[in-house]
Formats: sequence, structure tokens, C-alpha cells
Amino acid sequence: MILNSLDVQLIRCGSKITTDIFRKNIDSNSVLHCSSFHPQPLKKSLLFTQFTSVKRIVSEGETCTTQLTEMAEHFTKRGYLKDMIEQGLQTVWNTNRFMGRLMGSKNKKTWNGVRLVFVSSFFHHPHTVKEFEIKHFFMCRSSLDLYLLKCPYGLIYIGETTQQMKDHFYKHKSTIYRNLTTLPVPAHFHQVKHSISQLKFQIIDTVEIPRRGGDRLLQLKHSEMFWIHKLDTLWPRGLNRDYPPSLFIQI
Repeated sequence: MILNSLDVQLIRCGSKITTDIFRKNIDSNSVLHCSSFHPQPLKKSLLFTQFTSVKRIVSEGETCTTQLTEMAEHFTKRGYLKDMIEQGLQTVWNTNRFMGRLMGSKNKKTWNGVRLVFVSSFFHHPHTVKEFEIKHFFMCRSSLDLYLLKCPYGLIYIGETTQQMKDHFYKHKSTIYRNLTTLPVPAHFHQVKHSISQLKFQIIDTVEIPRRGGDRLLQLKHSEMFWIHKLDTLWPRGLNRDYPPSLFIQI
């Protein structure tokens, strides 16, 4: 049973009741634009209050992660700088009992004792040093994303996943640890004697829900192929293997 009241949605499943944010289909992005002449402290407090409101309303951790990401996207589209948004998120994040940490922030993180650096809001082409902006905010629980793995030699592997990013990255670590040399990343790490702690990881893109429908998983594969060729990561200039054309032929 679902009950909607103002901006709160109550969901009853058996004996359990959860809460989520309720938005009407006709709702638009009404966030105050960053170019307005309102005082700067007011804009900063708006970020904090909106993120706090999401946290207080949404009871489930994974849903809260999704709603915070969506709210961050609303602020981005209204001209707010990423530094301002990250600061507001971080303030709320530190008091959030449900979730882990932001992906793509400028802080150093640790997963299972492995030190990784998720850097800034951009990444570089491995051969031309061209800079690409990361246009979305990502969480460790996000899915349907595209990511890059980077070894100390600067070779890059582009991948996609429908799983939560933290779970998928654990699998990459596991394949390196078990020396599964039939796979490109562990094969390279085993051959040149890299350690797991030298693996760098960054989420670079996502596939949003198509407004007019369509196969989202196929779009994810298309996006992966786009970045593989855009960044020129096919072996030996990278760690990716080519895809057969039949993957994109619909019968």
C-alpha cells in the first residue's frame, strides 16, 4: 500500500513501513538558480537544508543514496558549482547512518585496507592528456555506470556494470588477488608485478533512464564502446579487448 502526503510517500510492505520522497509527474526543477542576487550564505544554506530534508524523509539507505544523487543533479543544472554541492553533501554525509562515502571526491578513501585515490571532477585521456569533465555525482552504491581502472604504467581499462560500484570493484580486486590471467586486468597486474594497492579507480559516466524508453542495458554497452574508442584503450594501448560487432546487431 502506498500513501502520498505533501512531499512524503509512505510505503507499507507487510509489517514494514518505509518512507520516500514524493514528487508529482508535473514537478519541475524549482531550485533557486545560482545566478540569482540572493546572498551567498543563503545559497549555501539551501544546499544543506535540501540534502538534510532528503536524509530525514527517506528511510532506506540505498534509496536515500539515489535521492541525494538526484538532488545534487538538480543543483548542478541550476548552475551551482561542484565544490559547493560537495561541501553541502559532505556536511550531511558525515551524519548519515545509512550510507558509505562519496565516489569521485577529492579525499583519499580506503576499501578493505586498499588505499585508493578518487580524484577531482575530471579525468584525462591517457595518450593526449585531454581533459574530460565528469558531469554527474556518483555514490559507492550507484549502478548502471561506466568506470575506468588505471595501473601505475598509465594503462586504462574501461568497464561498465549493472551492480553497485563497490561490489563490482571488489570483484576486480578479487580477480587480481586470485591471478585470473584469462582476464585483461589481472593478467597485466600479474605480468608486471603490480600490487592491488596500486590500482586506481574512477567512475566517469552513467546511463540515465531514457525519457522516451529504450534498452538501457544496450545503451550502457554502447557507452562503454564509445569510451573505449574515445580514450583509445584497446590493447596494447590500453587494457580493453575489442567487442564483436554482433553485440549491437538486433535480430
